[in-house]
Amino acid sequence: MDWPTFVRCLLMAAALLTAGSMHASAEPDVPAATLTCTAEPLPTRAFEVNAVRLTCRVTGAAASDTSFTVSLPRSSDDPVGQPLCSAPLDDGAGSCIALLRDRSSIADDLSLLTATLEPSGTLVRPDGTSPLPNG
Repeated sequence: MDWPTFVRCLLMAAALLTAGSMHASAEPDVPAATLTCTAEPLPTRAFEVNAVRLTCRVTGAAASDTSFTVSLPRSSDDPVGQPLCSAPLDDGAGSCIALLRDRSSIADDLSLLTATLEPSGTLVRPDGTSPLPNG
């Protein structure tokens, strides 16, 4: 093997090794799932004095999660609480709607809501602390 061919082979080997090590050390960006909810007051009716339409959307869920349920925790000991609505996830996103007869049940604080992603069990909150381990 002549000297220029040897140098070219050596440079190609170094380039391949460098590219391989850069690829191995790069971690893929895994977006955190997010929960966004809005509450829209509904027209007052005799039987629904403080009715509200709650619309929740999950985005950025892992591909392995196929559905979610939005709940209102009853206490810190029960982070999942009362289920309000659920929906399938398509490409990591989905939305659901709940009609609540009493607006005070969410205490005008949507940050209390949680979404449980299934089947992973990951809890997602709208206040930016997602994802939380389910435990």
